[in-house]
Amino acid sequence: MHIAINIDHNYVPYAMVMLESLFRNGCQDTVVLHLLYESLSAYDIEKLSQYMRRNQGEIRTYKMDSRIFDGFPDLQRWSVETLFRLKIPEVLPEDLHRVLYLDVDMVIEKSLRELYERDFNDKYLIACVNTDGKIDQKEKNITWNRKADIPYFNAGVMLLNLKKIRQRCSFQKYCDIVRNKKGLFPYLDQDLLNYVFGEEAGYVPAEIYNCIISPEMESIPEDAAIYHFGTADKPWLKRGENKYYEIWWKYARSTF
Repeated sequence: MHIAINIDHNYVPYAMVMLESLFRNGCQDTVVLHLLYESLSAYDIEKLSQYMRRNQGEIRTYKMDSRIFDGFPDLQRWSVETLFRLKIPEVLPEDLHRVLYLDVDMVIEKSLRELYERDFNDKYLIACVNTDGKIDQKEKNITWNRKADIPYFNAGVMLLNLKKIRQRCSFQKYCDIVRNKKGLFPYLDQDLLNYVFGEEAGYVPAEIYNCIISPEMESIPEDAAIYHFGTADKPWLKRGENKYYEIWWKYARSTF
């Protein structure tokens, strides 16, 4: 199972929590972790490497240069590491045809094998409809001059059809789109990915594979495979303030 993540030094501990949850919940596969980074130290990489070896996995690292994103808007608002997702098809091995991208502010509660092996049915990627309430799908479709019923996906969980994406898109194409359509992509890479691939994306249930947790929730689906702490209220910042954060802390206590 090939998994891709992109982090800076501050997110190394949280990446390990996500990986701990993955390994503890039915992952019988050898995991190959593809790590895109710019600012990690040798110590950070060795720490992650040792962890992967202890779990019979391996790690492959890709040193990035954030200067390639010069000219992208709102970089002061977003971590530049999030943009590294746009480079995954180009930096990962050419003979690798699928990879599961995961944000690291999440925990895995069930095996992801079924998701990982899902048939692409000629789609460019498989993701989940965005459910965090911040983004208006209809407004996006109007802004981008698309059909009104095209879903908007959350880029935190994506099964990427690398072979097909490479045939259609390149990082230079993203750069050209940003330059020619200024102001249309306030959510940067997530918006770009939706703009380019949204009409030809496949979908799996968000309540199973990208259940976004927020403190305001009255209840959460108990059969979710992935719980995603995708709001600003991260469990490592507000321990004990929300009962759902214990889902994250039960793994964090094993890694911190």
